[in-house]
Order: sequence, then structure tokens, then C-alpha cells
Amino acid sequence: MSYALVLGGGGTVGVSWSIGVLSALADALGIDPAGAHVTIGTSAGSVVAAMLHRGKGLGGQVEYERHAGPSRDDSWATSFDIGLLAEVFQLWTTSRVMSAEVARQIGERALRASQKSADEWVAVLRERLGNVEWPPGDVRMTTVDCSSGERRVWHAGDGADVVRVVSASSAVPGLIPPIDIGDASYMDGGVWSLLNADLVKGTGVTDVLMLAPQAGAGVLAPGAMEDVKRETAELAGDGFRVHALVPGEGYETIGLNAMDAALRAPAVDLGLREGADWAKRLTEEGFEV
Repeated sequence: MSYALVLGGGGTVGVSWSIGVLSALADALGIDPAGAHVTIGTSAGSVVAAMLHRGKGLGGQVEYERHAGPSRDDSWATSFDIGLLAEVFQLWTTSRVMSAEVARQIGERALRASQKSADEWVAVLRERLGNVEWPPGDVRMTTVDCSSGERRVWHAGDGADVVRVVSASSAVPGLIPPIDIGDASYMDGGVWSLLNADLVKGTGVTDVLMLAPQAGAGVLAPGAMEDVKRETAELAGDGFRVHALVPGEGYETIGLNAMDAALRAPAVDLGLREGADWAKRLTEEGFEV
């Protein structure tokens, strides 16, 4: 069996929850998530995809999340134009299926909304990821071009700085400024889809392991759950076996504050518990590698 790992968006706490889930799955099922046949990272999922290859191992990553504590800079939560942010989320949450035109409108507002600089966000991600290089294998990270509204998928062959790509993939429009890569500005790949699971088509995998933290809580949760249902059905119709992992009720409070770094410890511990439970379900569903 070969499988794809789809790592969805979910903010800072979504990263921690995903690390916990993957660590529990690795322990229970004897798999190495870094060795998936193909990995699709969107927003928080791109951060996780890069972290899988940092060399600490998942156990080390869990301990890092537990002891990271609050962010050294909480001003990201207040440094934006509230009117533009409201317009961004109005456009984002009312589009059942994203189009390039709506994404372009979001991008135009994202370029003006944040009062922070793109370099400041890149510095935050570079501090968290270190001098990481593009992960080996087929790892794809999603962004959206602010000018065209089109999805842009990055991989090692593009030659772009992976930390800059991760920064763009996680640049939540309205909160975080888009990131320039080459001659264009890019924002969060979650604008297009909080999963982008369609990218596994044509990769030759049989199974898709999908983590969707954003579907567990927050203003984007209803849209994220729609993405889960729609993309699961689409892939199942094409013959893939899809295993969608969505946070349970315990995530509702944690995930509601998705950018709060102080919640990383409870998020990773919840991920460990839910990952252990899901490992049993995956075994029942015949997920083996």
C-alpha cells in the first residue's frame, strides 16, 4: 500500500495538534509520516510538512510543542485593519467553492490589511523551522497568487526558499501580509482549499491520510468541513481510500483561538490522544504500510 499525507490548515494550534496526531499514529502503526509517497501541505500543514524533516523526530517535536510557551510577539493578533479583515473573511466564508476571481478580491485586500511586514512573518517561521531545506521526496505546498487568484503549488524543483514558501502558504489573509516570491505576492493556500487534497490525483497512491484541524473549530470550520466532505467524495469516486481525521469536541475551545501560541501544549496533547484512537480505527479500515 502507498499513501498520501494531506496536511490541512488550522493555525498555530493546528500545527501542534497535527504533530500530536502524527506522533501517535507513528507509534501505534509503525509508520514514518515523513516517508509518505506524497505530502500535500496547506497553511499550517506546510509548517508540519517542513517540521517532519527537521531531525528531532516526532517525539522531539511533541516535547518542543509542549514547552514552547506563548509567542514572543503577540502583536499579530492586533496589527491589522479590522474593516479589511472583515471583508476578507466575508468573501472567504461565503464562497462554497473558491474561484480565482473571489480569491483575487481577497488577495487585493490582503495586500493592504496587515500593519506588519512580510519579512517579520518570514522571520517568525525561520525561527521556528531553523535552517531547514526542502524535504526529500514529493512534498507539495500550496499558496494563492494575490494578483491572479490562482492556486500556486510549490515543490523542491522550483528552487524557492522553503521557509519563504511555508511563510506564504500560512500567510492568513487580513492577519498576515502576503509574501513575495520572485515577481509575485502569495497568500495562504487555504484560501483555495483548506486541504487541496485533489493534488494527490495521478500520484499512484491507494490511500489518502487527511488531517483537517481547521474543521474542528473557528469561523472557518464550516467551510473546512465542506472541503473535507467534498474532497473525500471526489477522491473516493476516483478509487482512493480516504481516511479523514477531524478533531473531536475537545478541540472546540483550543481551535477557536487558532493563532494563540500559548495553546500549543494542550493542542499537541489532544492530538496524541485522538491520534491513538484513530490508529485503532485506521487498523479496522485496513490502513497498513
